[in-house]
Amino acid sequence: MTTLTRWRFPSLLRDFPADQEDGFLAEYAEKSVVILRIAIPLAIILYLLFFIWDYMHEPATIPEKIGIRISFIMFAFCTFFLTYFPIFLRHMQAIMFVFLCAAAIGVAFVLLYTTNGFNIGIAGILLAIMYGCGFARLLFWTAASFTVSTVAITNVIMIASDQDIITIINADFFLVSASIIAVTYAYFLELGERRAYYYKYQFLNEKVKVDSILQRFIPVRMLDQLDKTFSHVAEAYGEATVVFADLVGFTNLSKRLSPSHLLEILSDIFTKLDELAERHNVDTIKTIGDAYMAAAVVDLHGSNTAERVADFAIAALDSVEAYATAKDLPIRMRVGMATGSVVSGIIGKKKPIFDLWGETVNEASRLETDGIEGEILASEPTYWRLRHTFNFEEHGDVRINADLSIKAYKLKSRK
Repeated sequence: MTTLTRWRFPSLLRDFPADQEDGFLAEYAEKSVVILRIAIPLAIILYLLFFIWDYMHEPATIPEKIGIRISFIMFAFCTFFLTYFPIFLRHMQAIMFVFLCAAAIGVAFVLLYTTNGFNIGIAGILLAIMYGCGFARLLFWTAASFTVSTVAITNVIMIASDQDIITIINADFFLVSASIIAVTYAYFLELGERRAYYYKYQFLNEKVKVDSILQRFIPVRMLDQLDKTFSHVAEAYGEATVVFADLVGFTNLSKRLSPSHLLEILSDIFTKLDELAERHNVDTIKTIGDAYMAAAVVDLHGSNTAERVADFAIAALDSVEAYATAKDLPIRMRVGMATGSVVSGIIGKKKPIFDLWGETVNEASRLETDGIEGEILASEPTYWRLRHTFNFEEHGDVRINADLSIKAYKLKSRK
């Protein structure tokens, strides 16, 4: 039975690394601003509705209270419009802290002008605390600062207005209880949001790694299409140049060397070929045993794909010769290349594979198979495209199948 290791999330007292912390705060602000554009108008509506409570309870105090309520409503409108500016996203927690402290202070001053207000109306400050730590999306430390500030300011107002000790103790009992509940909620809210961001960050990192591996086997353009369609992806090209390269002598070498040594040699050679393919803007298609397949197509690599592949083939031949000499290995490379139309695509779902098909692929493969070690055989269409810039020698006909033979040329070097 597989044992799962339980992941322990770090304490909120320890932030993410700087880049992740900035990303988390930015993403949290973007998600929160949508809610705040509902929460702030709701606060304005509730403040307006409490005019009814003012009128019903003590109509005589309305002149004092209306100034407090209108001042907060104007401040709330300014905060709401600020949500449409980039500065709000950068400083959302600080702005909402000020906004909520203003709301709580406003309620406290309304209660100050109300007879026995801190007994019958303390619920108004409790609403501000619950609203701030819930609907307003305060993070843990901002919520803690807000609740502490609210309790402290309310106590200062109560003491300054000579409220009796029973009223103060009663109010503090509810204020502190509400603050503990609100801050606890803010803690778990932030904990959940940080966990979600952590998992997302890890997922994206793993996706980058997976994509980088897939890009070694599947071109980026097709990988993007595969992500969108989740179905077969195919492309047709009117002209492409395909090259096959095979290591001659590698099979005999496998009889006297250990598997790990053979793998090391093959890995070294194919790594060099990958680097050369990238340098010459040629796509690596696949490896088959000790054979290497690459190609360049007109739409992606310019008008003369044959020239790029020819440069790659010459460089690959020289690279393998140099490697074999340096390692004292009895291996050489033979190469075949052909130019013409091809179809490319991804087949399979469990293990998707990128490949090329068409007569051009068959010709390049046959030219490599019937080629000479240390030589590059090119098809006639390739020769006609490169005859002015590369040196060739006639090779003769190469049989592709029972009914078809093609003329081949040895590609020697650039002129």
